[in-house]
Amino acid sequence: MAARAWLLNQTYAQEESEVAAAIRRVTHAYCHLLIHALANHSSYSSNSVAEYLLERQASALIYVAKYTSFNLGGLATLAEQHLQRWIDSATQSAWTCVHDPVCLAERGGCHKCLAVAFGCERFNKGLDRGYLVGGGPQDIREGYLYTAQQSVALSALAEE
Repeated sequence: MAARAWLLNQTYAQEESEVAAAIRRVTHAYCHLLIHALANHSSYSSNSVAEYLLERQASALIYVAKYTSFNLGGLATLAEQHLQRWIDSATQSAWTCVHDPVCLAERGGCHKCLAVAFGCERFNKGLDRGYLVGGGPQDIREGYLYTAQQSVALSALAEE
């Protein structure tokens, strides 16, 4: 609970901080992973949804930007019935891209793994898988997902 309070305090800080900027970059990149994973779990493609970043809440909304009566409500159903599968799929997809090693090392993300043609309010600026998995053009030592995995593993050991 203390970590969550610290995170929110950093995000809500009035002046721009390195921590707040890092939180925004991770949130934006992970949102794009979720958008790309939609195609595997629903009738939506990455071109039929859009994002709205809630920076001060370290959150994002994914919503249907192009809909028909056939798929209306599909995103809500996915979230209600298959949320964990969708999140797990998005998380797993962060580790590799068909264009690696060039994608991660030189660009940080491409149209196959992170960038979306439509629906990104930032026009895909600042996207980098390195923030999630480490490496990339910013040469990040450990990405958010690696750190999260380590935290889960340590928690499991502590419970034993």
